This record gives sequence, structure tokens and C-alpha cells, in this order.
Amino acid sequence: MFLYVLVLVSVCSTAWLASWTPLLFQKKVTSFLLAIITIFSALRGYVGTDTYSYHEMYNNFVDEDLGGVFGVVEPIFVFLIKAVGLLGGSSFLFVGAISLIQGVLLWVVLRSLASPALFLCFYVSAFYLSFSFNILRGGTAALVLLITVSELYGSAKKFYIGGLIAFLAHYSSLIFYLPIVIVRERISFKLFGLLVVILVASGLVFVFLISDAQAAKYLSYAVFFGSGEEASYGAGFFLLIVLFGILCSYISLSFGNAWIFVFFLFWVVLRYFSNVFLFVDRVEVIVNIILVYWCFYYSGRRKYSMYVRMIVLPLVVLNLFGGISGLEKVDSGARVNSLDDMHLKSPYVPYRFFWEE
Repeated sequence: MFLYVLVLVSVCSTAWLASWTPLLFQKKVTSFLLAIITIFSALRGYVGTDTYSYHEMYNNFVDEDLGGVFGVVEPIFVFLIKAVGLLGGSSFLFVGAISLIQGVLLWVVLRSLASPALFLCFYVSAFYLSFSFNILRGGTAALVLLITVSELYGSAKKFYIGGLIAFLAHYSSLIFYLPIVIVRERISFKLFGLLVVILVASGLVFVFLISDAQAAKYLSYAVFFGSGEEASYGAGFFLLIVLFGILCSYISLSFGNAWIFVFFLFWVVLRYFSNVFLFVDRVEVIVNIILVYWCFYYSGRRKYSMYVRMIVLPLVVLNLFGGISGLEKVDSGARVNSLDDMHLKSPYVPYRFFWEE
């Protein structure tokens, strides 16, 4: 537990202080802090909710033919498995490579912002544990989507290539990418509805008629979806929503972008249901990171940055407290995997380096 507190609190506090400095200095500080969190996740052993399943994924598929793997694992991770295998690596190198890729993607994301240190501060407090120790493919796809969002009103080529890469990293990213396309292209809801029907039908055909592995996976999700126990809604839950609502309202009104507030309301609904149903939290956290990036992308101007920093600080404190205090709790996702008893306990503590396993 001490290592988590040391890394998370040190990185967040340093990044927040650096957010008050000129951009050039912020870039230097964020690069250093980014190296720390990348190394911390890359050198871990069987730490994190989904980490052990990625070790199993590598060991099960490294010697399989490509044709037999594509129906189970997304293409980008299939090629990563094969690349690590050709280099004579191990499952630990595979997980470490994912951490390195996420570090590079986050570096690109930070370079697109006028206040990279403040975004890194929020990212580490709210998303780092989820993306680097839990939903690794989803987290990687989410970072690609952030790069894509930076081209929302820019290059169409980069925007659509980014969407394709996110899809190849995790198929579910299409759920988050389509609403962004609507915002960019101003697509009519009638046409959008038709596209959704076609995509859902294609997905169902792929899952249930083509890939037995995907069918088994999503059927197990359906079984566990409603099996969660409703969590209590404490003061922290509502305070987080209120503070985040203030941030989104401020950005939405200051820059005349109503979509930010619409996405905020959608996130609130997901936040509520994530306490009731399993797996909704995975959707909620990706919607949240896209919304946060959108806010920071707009709020980088010096005229507004001071107010944003003061709103972000209590959000970071709340997120850190919730994240660190939750490390010792059994993660709901652990109930889905058929792992040994050690993986049914807290998947985060104690932190162990890969050479200790």
C-alpha cells in the first residue's frame, strides 16, 4: 500500500504545482512524471484486476496461428503477442509492453494540451489504476480516442485513422467513437440510428455466429451483469458529481459548447448505474476520461486556467482518497475470472515487482 500512496500522491501533487508554471517547464515535469508511472506499471507482477488474465492471454495464444486468435483478441494485441513471442519474451514483457504503449500514447495526449500538468494530475488520480492495472485494452483504446478527440475539428484523416486504431485496440471503443463522429459531422439522428442498427446487427452476428469465444465471454458478462450488490451513495459520491458538474458547466458556458454538459449528464447516469450493475463502471470510466479531456482541451487558455485548477484540486483529492482506500477491497471484476484463490483476494495489494513472482 505504501508504494501506491507514495507514487500516486507524489505524482499528483507535483503535477498540480507544476500546472502553475510556464508550458515549457510543464512539459519537462510531465515527461519525468510520466516515466515514473509508466515504469511503475510496467515492472509489476500479478498486480491489478485484469493483469493475470493478460498473462493467461499471452501464454494461451503466443504459439497459436493468427487465424485462431483474431476471433478472441483484438488485432493490435494479437500482433503485440506475436511480436513479444518472436523476441523470445514472456508474459511479463507483454504486460510491460502494454504499459510502454500507454505511456507513449499519454505523452502524445499531454502534448496536445495547453496545461498538460493539470491533466496528468487528474488522470493519475482518476484513471491511472483503471487503465494501467485493470482494463488494459480498454484503457489503451481510450487513450487513442483522446488523441482522436484532439482532431475533432481538425484533420479528417487523423480523426478517422484514430478511430480505426482505437477500434482495433478494443472493439467496444466504437460505442464511444460514434457519438464523437455525430458531434464532428453533425449527422442527423435518423441516419445515426440506422448506422447503430447495422453495427449492432453486425456485432451480434460476429459474436454469436462467428466467434464461439466471444459468445461465451459476453454471455458470462450477461449472467454477472445484474449480480452486483448496490453500493451505498455516500457524501463523497454526490460531492464528486457536484464538483465535476461545476467544472463541466463552467467550461460549457465559457466556450459555448453545450455538448460538454450533455456528455456530463450521460456520465452521471452511468455513474449511478455503475453502483448497481457490474461492468457499467468500465463504460463509465471511459466516458469520464473523454469528457475530462474535452474540458481540459477547451480550458487551457490562461484566462480560464486558474479557475479550473481550483475546481480540479478537490476533485483530485476525492479521486485519490477513493482510489487508494479502494485498493484493499475485492474488485467486482475478480468474480468473473476463473483464477486461483490468490486472485479472488485484493488484486492490488501488496504491490509486487515481476521478479518477485
